[in-house]
Amino acid sequence: MQDKIGSTIIQKLKKNLNIIFLELKDESSLHTGHNKSAMLGNTHYYLLIVAREFHGTRLLTRHRTINEILKEEIKLIHAMKVKAYNQVEFASVYNK
Repeated sequence: MQDKIGSTIIQKLKKNLNIIFLELKDESSLHTGHNKSAMLGNTHYYLLIVAREFHGTRLLTRHRTINEILKEEIKLIHAMKVKAYNQVEFASVYNK
């Protein structure tokens, strides 16, 4: 079951981007040793996203796009690791 912040992240990305693939994981439990609030969850996320808008764009532009879409949610979490690909890159990395 997805938490409220996670659900909002997914909804906003789907609303604003033409998503090919999207995976969001709450990785807060991996950070409890150095961040006590991580024990409660919703502090550290891993986002794997493939969107048509990322074709022909640099990685920095992709991250800026995601950060702009999620600017309110980013204020509520500690960290988000992002892997952002276009369709060609995703196929070459994950279909080996």
